[in-house]
Amino acid sequence: MRICCDVPVLVSVVTAAVLLAFVPASGAVIHTGSGTHNYPPLDGSGDGITAYDTTTVNVLTGGSIGGNLGAYEDSMVTVSGGLIGGDLDAYDDSTVTFSGGSIGGLSGGLRRAAR
Repeated sequence: MRICCDVPVLVSVVTAAVLLAFVPASGAVIHTGSGTHNYPPLDGSGDGITAYDTTTVNVLTGGSIGGNLGAYEDSMVTVSGGLIGGDLDAYDDSTVTFSGGSIGGLSGGLRRAAR
């Protein structure tokens, strides 16, 4: 018995499988490098945000992060207003300054991860 398949169909199936395995799902924003990212004017209402390197993320009055906000390496996060829908996590040598706003996932909330 010989099984045969249409080459374009096979290529489409393999391409879809590779995309599912290697392309991150939407709803996750990763900031790297040394830039500053302000929410607002950026809108993270449907996203989780992660900061790496020496990136600065500011959550200002009216700003919204829909999921978790994670700070890694030497990044800095300042929350002076707005809303973080999930947890606010700090890892490595990151710095978090919180002076206003709210954290929705406060049950797990604000934590400094062990090294």
